[in-house]
Amino acid sequence: MESIGNIKLALNENQEVVVAADVKMKSKKDIDDLYFVMFNILAKPLRFSVCTTGDFTTLIAQESGSTPEKMQKLMAEDGMKFMQKVGDHQMVIMTAAEERVKIPLDTQKAANQARTVLTSMINKGYFNQITVYHVPGEPKPQVRGQKVPIEGMLPDLQQMLGIVKEWETFDGEAFLTEQRAKLGLQNE
Repeated sequence: MESIGNIKLALNENQEVVVAADVKMKSKKDIDDLYFVMFNILAKPLRFSVCTTGDFTTLIAQESGSTPEKMQKLMAEDGMKFMQKVGDHQMVIMTAAEERVKIPLDTQKAANQARTVLTSMINKGYFNQITVYHVPGEPKPQVRGQKVPIEGMLPDLQQMLGIVKEWETFDGEAFLTEQRAKLGLQNE
């Protein structure tokens, strides 16, 4: 994968969340088409955001002292082993994420938009991911869609919904202090 661009966040006619993206591949031989979409609440300014991260073969190669070509080969020959490496290097992959869509939580209208997105995912249990792959030398882009289940994200999405509901009075420092206490961590 060369790049992820043109990220759009919307609701379709069935009130399902849709995240659409254009992905530019490096070549016809490039099979690293996997990318993650993440939803977050970020501060300064307070906002609901959609982030993406991809090009896992390069990220894992850099972290493990390998090469992207070796990681592509592993992906082609043993997808499960490659996915294990993705899991092993999850922090590197997440750190490489880029913020693509922002809904500033500075008006009730914006907060309602973020709330609608979160509520839809929580109620439906998924979001739709539509990807338009652009492969050099191919006459037409390839479009793929999937329903991405959110059960692993459910506690985080519910927590984000709570923050969005309290956007006007949300105290980030107090929230972090409370979270650290729940985890048994000390404030720094």
